[in-house]
Amino acid sequence: GAAGRAVAFGTTAATSFTGDSDTQITATAPAGIDTVSVRVTTAAGMSDDTEADNYTYYSLMVVGGTETDYYSLSALKALTATSGYGGTKNSVGTIKGPFLYNGVDVLGLLDAAGGLPTGYSLKATDVSGGYSSTFTYDQVKKAHFTLYDKTTGDVITTITGAPALILAYEVGGSALAPADGPLRTAIVSPASEQVSDSKYWVKQ
Repeated sequence: GAAGRAVAFGTTAATSFTGDSDTQITATAPAGIDTVSVRVTTAAGMSDDTEADNYTYYSLMVVGGTETDYYSLSALKALTATSGYGGTKNSVGTIKGPFLYNGVDVLGLLDAAGGLPTGYSLKATDVSGGYSSTFTYDQVKKAHFTLYDKTTGDVITTITGAPALILAYEVGGSALAPADGPLRTAIVSPASEQVSDSKYWVKQ
């Protein structure tokens, strides 16, 4: 039975668990990111911390032209990073940023999964909140977005360096706040000159 037992994913208790037998437990993982150890505590003590008992939270699913890839946060951070400045302008004109973001190039992630077929679009979805945004083929392939002056909010047509669509995991050198991440789409460039429409900044 499950009496006297506890199950933890990293340092967080399981959302729920049932004791199927003296040697098996079924547990529901709490919210989390990356790879954590799963340990069980009974009257006899705590289970060993072994790699075989690790649990990986997959932060991202990429559906490309030929395959579907899954990434943990640490796997994304191990890829070549793209850095740049970006910020948002919402529907009522409120501007936030620009701030310095680190992340991975969205086009590179799609290419690894077989690419984005000509004429197709990309849909980014915040599974937890239900919000989604659709990116056109040109927005994904060429980063063609309307950009605004960071001070006036007016449309601008030239900036220093080419813009890029990334999946950001850091801002200002720190992890994204829970309300914004752990991942979010972002439109960045080498210079801190511009912001873009907030509808394209989707939490993942």
